[in-house]
Parts: sequence; C-alpha cells; structure tokens
Amino acid sequence: MMKSRTAVIIVLQRVLWGVVSTVAATACSQNTSSIAAGAPAPQPIAGDIERTTFDPALGVHLDQMTKRASGMYVQDLTPGTGSVATRGRSVVVRYTGWLPNGKQFDAGEISVTLGSNKTIAAWEEGLLGMRVGGKRRLVVPPNLGYGARGAGDDIPPNAILVFDMEVTSVF
Repeated sequence: MMKSRTAVIIVLQRVLWGVVSTVAATACSQNTSSIAAGAPAPQPIAGDIERTTFDPALGVHLDQMTKRASGMYVQDLTPGTGSVATRGRSVVVRYTGWLPNGKQFDAGEISVTLGSNKTIAAWEEGLLGMRVGGKRRLVVPPNLGYGARGAGDDIPPNAILVFDMEVTSVF
C-alpha cells in the first residue's frame, strides 16, 4: 500500500509540475513585443506637455524644440561628429533625468542596444541618429516613458520626463 501511495504522489507531482511549467512557459513567451503588435500603441494626451510648467533651471523651451509624431519633443544641444546610433547598434549614453518640477530622479551612464526594446520607448526613439559626442534633450510624454505604472518612488504615474543625453560611444 505504501509503495502505491508513493507512486501516485510522484505521478501527481510530475503532472502538476508539467501543468505549471506549461502555464509559465506560455505566459513568459508572450513578451511585450508580441502583445504590443496586436494592440495599438498608447498615445499621448494632446496638449499634455504643452500645458506643463517646467522649472526654469531645466532650460526647456518647447518653442525651440522639434515635436515628433510620437509627441516627444527633441532638441539637439550639441551635434556629434562620431559614429551614428542606429538600430542593432549599442550606444553608451551619459544621461540625467528630471521631473518637470526640476527634481532629478536619475543620472548615470548606461549601454543600450537600440531596437532591443530593453529601455523606455523614448530612449529607443530619442537616441536614433545621434552621433558620438552629441548632446540631446528629450521631453517625454508618459506613454513613451513609464506610463501609468510610474517607476518606484521617484517617478510618479503618468509623469512627463526630461532627459539630457550625451552619446559617448557607438559600437
């Protein structure tokens, strides 16, 4: 009796493990790119950035920036002269990020492979075409940043973000 009970338990454990593994694999295989492909991309709220008051210390002047179709504002502060950042290439970028009220939420240097969708959409779009040595300011609508989820305690939901970026290497 004991051997058959143990055998039944082992079989049930294997079946349960198989079901759990199948469910987990299915859930994990539905990455954001496949989900995003079937759903329309989130759109910025018209006038959202334009109604925002920016701390003067940020130097944001929307009238001197280019508004892209995505709703993001871009300003090249210094044109670079080196290699160009394109999809599939890795870019080392030195950056600082602020909220419109002037609160700095992050700064550092990071390597990003463009087109890999491992960073916010604003960076994927905003770094394209930059050259090594180039500096660019981005004013990012929430749908290209962290959206309704925000990011930790520093970036509230639906936050407009300001980034100054400098490309230091492209490879």
